[in-house]
Parts: sequence; C-alpha cells; structure tokens
Amino acid sequence: MNNLLRIWSSETLELKHAIEDGPTEDLNFLEWHPKGNVFITGGKDLLIWMYNGANGQFLGCLTGHEQEIFSAQFTLNDSGKHIVSCSGDRTIRLWAPLKSQCL
Repeated sequence: MNNLLRIWSSETLELKHAIEDGPTEDLNFLEWHPKGNVFITGGKDLLIWMYNGANGQFLGCLTGHEQEIFSAQFTLNDSGKHIVSCSGDRTIRLWAPLKSQCL
C-alpha cells in the first residue's frame, strides 16, 4: 500500500523496471492482460492505469468512476479487448481502452 509499482524478473528475481509516475492513492488490484504484455491497476484515486509490462511504459488512464475502484479485469471472451470495472459508486463499467481518452 505504498503506491509503488515494480516489475521483477521471475527468472532472475531482479528488478527490471521501477515505475515512477503512477497511482497517487492505495491500489486495490493489478491484472495482467490474458494474451499480451499489458497490465492495469487502480484503486482509491478513481483511475484505471494501464502500462506496458515489458518496459513499464505508461499507456494511459481510464477515468469515469466517481468513487474508489475495487476491481478491474480484461474480458476473456474477446481476447482482452475490453476491461470491466466495479466501483464504490455502485457502477460496473465496460471500457474499450483503444477508444478511450487518456489523461
């Protein structure tokens, strides 16, 4: 719960990337894309952050929830083309990340 994102090598156990710019509040989830090298994370800052898992590059944010985001996942039935999220604002949202505006 320190808002730090780190990518480690599972083979060498060495730190590969430290992500400096990212979430500003506590994180509630981190999910990897089912077929690609992308991950999403988010929580109390009301944003879903998307990163390239290979190099830690920031890809964009999904914004629209009005309270803390509890969970988000890539959809499985369409090879992860969409993201489903749920929030304390009592909404479930379906996102199309390639079409969404980034901060």
